[in-house]
Amino acid sequence: MSQTERHKPYPDPIFYAMKELKITDPKRVLFVGDAQTDIQSGLSANIFTALVPHSMSKQKLTSKPHYMLNSFDDVLSLCYGRGIEIAKDEDLMKEKQKKKQKKDQDQEVEEEEE
Repeated sequence: MSQTERHKPYPDPIFYAMKELKITDPKRVLFVGDAQTDIQSGLSANIFTALVPHSMSKQKLTSKPHYMLNSFDDVLSLCYGRGIEIAKDEDLMKEKQKKKQKKDQDQEVEEEEE
């Protein structure tokens, strides 16, 4: 089941993902795809786009991505070259745990004060 009514090339799936991840600055988002609809969706969302064309000819592009990559392996090089920090799942989990611990501690303090 889809989380949005409209799909690519509309930006709705990207906006949904940004909302879920609590990302408000589109300049912090890079959308990597292998199809024209991926690039159209990213550009419509006003975020950075990168295309890994695979079998798609560069001449067939009607929307120009910010970056053209040879393979998905190039994504990390692109991010590190631009100084973009890559969050790993384990980093996200640690951050989530810290927030929960802080919330629990704050709640305990409030209960003690009552």
